[in-house]
Amino acid sequence: MAEPAGIEALAGVPLFLGLTDDELAELLSASKVISAKPGQVLVAEGQHSGRLCLVLQGTCEVRKNAGDHVRPVSALGERDVFGEVGLVAPDAKASASVVATMPVQLLTWDRDLFRTKLHSGSGAFRKVLGNVAEVLGARLSEMLLRWTRLFAAFEKAAPRAAHDAEVDEIRDHFLKAFYA
Repeated sequence: MAEPAGIEALAGVPLFLGLTDDELAELLSASKVISAKPGQVLVAEGQHSGRLCLVLQGTCEVRKNAGDHVRPVSALGERDVFGEVGLVAPDAKASASVVATMPVQLLTWDRDLFRTKLHSGSGAFRKVLGNVAEVLGARLSEMLLRWTRLFAAFEKAAPRAAHDAEVDEIRDHFLKAFYA
């Protein structure tokens, strides 16, 4: 097992940008280090994860259930983070699974402890929450742009009469979720 994580492990991670060394030390003191073996499921799609995770060593794969098979979505490596949505949406379920692809070591923060620190006035945890909002906001903006392009391409490629009412309903529901 590697040495306990130090402040340098958090350097360059977008969620920890703008934090002082003292604030980073506060974050580290509230974290836990966990290890996983290859094939171990760290987050299961459809389940509550309840923790923010930073990959210290090793690699993981994000996998999405695609009906009759599981599709790899992306790879996570050193200094990548997952579980951010669970910090801000307590009832959110994981939209994909995360599985260790080699021995992995994670630095984790439990959602309840994170919220307790936040409510006690911790500047470090408040800054992290602000960074989480920026990261998730950027992802949502990019996703909205891509979906809007997809809907536009679909409408251009298929005559209006050929559109299925369900597709229109999905598009309208999707756009309403972003603009409501």
